[in-house]
Amino acid sequence: MLDPERISQVSALPQPEDGGIRLATLIVERLTAHMDLSRYRDEYRERLEELIRAKQRGLTIVIPEKAKELPARRLMDTLRKTAESLR
Repeated sequence: MLDPERISQVSALPQPEDGGIRLATLIVERLTAHMDLSRYRDEYRERLEELIRAKQRGLTIVIPEKAKELPARRLMDTLRKTAESLR
């Protein structure tokens, strides 16, 4: 559940750059297809259940260090590259 105090007003959000919405819409339209959910596994749930079973057996759970975050890319650059790859 989202904390209502942390939800920004739409008017306070930055506006997309010129063409950003058009480009994002183009990408979504090109990538839209029938999705067969049976092809996918819930790997997060599987790992979580595995950890729970290990804990129930009395094993010690070791949490790995957090991976370094990759630098954020500019949204428009990423959208343009994706759109170009779909042409």
